[in-house]
Amino acid sequence: MDQVSRILFWICAAGIVAEIIEGLTGVIGIRDFGQYLAMAREVLAGGDIYRDVAYTWPPAYPIVFVPFALLSDWSPRTTMALWAGVSLFAFYWTFRESAWLVCRERLTRPWSRSGLPIDSPRVVAVLVVLLPALLDHVSWYQVGLVMTALTLIGVRWISEGRTWRGGLLVGVVAGLKVLPVLLLPYYAVRRQWRTAGGIFVGGLATSVAPILVYGPERWLEFSLRWLEVARSIPGTASLKSVSIFSVFERHVGAGLQAFSGANYLHAPWGPTGVPAVTWWTLGTLLLLFLVALRACREMPAAALGRLRELEVMLVLAAIPLVASLGWVHYMVFQIPLVLWLAHAASGRTGLSEARARALRRALLLATILWFPAAWFALPSRVAAVAQAVSTLTISALTILFAGLYLRAIAAREPGWIATD
Repeated sequence: MDQVSRILFWICAAGIVAEIIEGLTGVIGIRDFGQYLAMAREVLAGGDIYRDVAYTWPPAYPIVFVPFALLSDWSPRTTMALWAGVSLFAFYWTFRESAWLVCRERLTRPWSRSGLPIDSPRVVAVLVVLLPALLDHVSWYQVGLVMTALTLIGVRWISEGRTWRGGLLVGVVAGLKVLPVLLLPYYAVRRQWRTAGGIFVGGLATSVAPILVYGPERWLEFSLRWLEVARSIPGTASLKSVSIFSVFERHVGAGLQAFSGANYLHAPWGPTGVPAVTWWTLGTLLLLFLVALRACREMPAAALGRLRELEVMLVLAAIPLVASLGWVHYMVFQIPLVLWLAHAASGRTGLSEARARALRRALLLATILWFPAAWFALPSRVAAVAQAVSTLTISALTILFAGLYLRAIAAREPGWIATD
């Protein structure tokens, strides 16, 4: 098994490096990183950072990329290479933090006899299962891995008792890329007030700080325009969306269309779209959230032990599933949870052999369905189906795991996924 995992590790590594090299030789402007730089140049020129409808990030976001925009004016390829290096470092750091949170082991180099080698079966299982998300991330020179790594550092600090500092870091990340804000209601529900307060203060400070760059009037204008942009993102526009919100919204829209004859399938999400679709979708998801909240409250946090960290991983894994539009590269937030699944499937958490075997089969199924979408040049219609099936597979695995967890908590029997 170790030999097979090493071979798979180098295959996955080669695929990721190949995507990075292809990005370096392609057109910078078509990558997401190119859009980051374009917004940063608007900051430098005192222009309109939301002049392009593709710019959907908060006002603080482009300020971070101003140094890269200045470097890009001198050498675009050097800038891309530097960002590729940042992404690879964030890739390593994400797995490093995940290894500590999940396995309480130090991530080590390949072939190492100590810690958790990066080419070990557990880590390689994550690489293989989430490979399409990682390839999509690096091909677009996305920022998600950087945000994931910083979020996990904050979660580790919180786990170690540095709750205020960890909360502040998570809040800063949420102020730049809104997705981790889902941790705020979680920590509030668990009554970890210092952590929740840190997230709130960090997010608020990051959101308000751009006043120093834009001035009060332009900051307020940009903030209101960003809220309008974020509210009108079309959740149903792409079959590549991994968001359950998007899928459910499409389902609700199709049902209403059958009665009214109106075309709801491509309406933008939010109040600027169709109110009936929006409120029906939000109301149903809110009901599901309240049911999950009731189940969690049945088991006090103090009785969970290390399962508290598993809860956090479930919240992180839910981020791409509940966003109004979840792209495939958002699935990097699921790295810690998939590592936990691989860790449990390896028999290291006290699972029965039957449950560990079932979990291994589920991971294998997810792998089989992901790989065609990642590696093979398929006809466009077949590729769309493969993409939809593969993304829904890992989403279904996450939902199944969360459901089993909630059932165990509600029954006050968390031992089914015992920790070391």
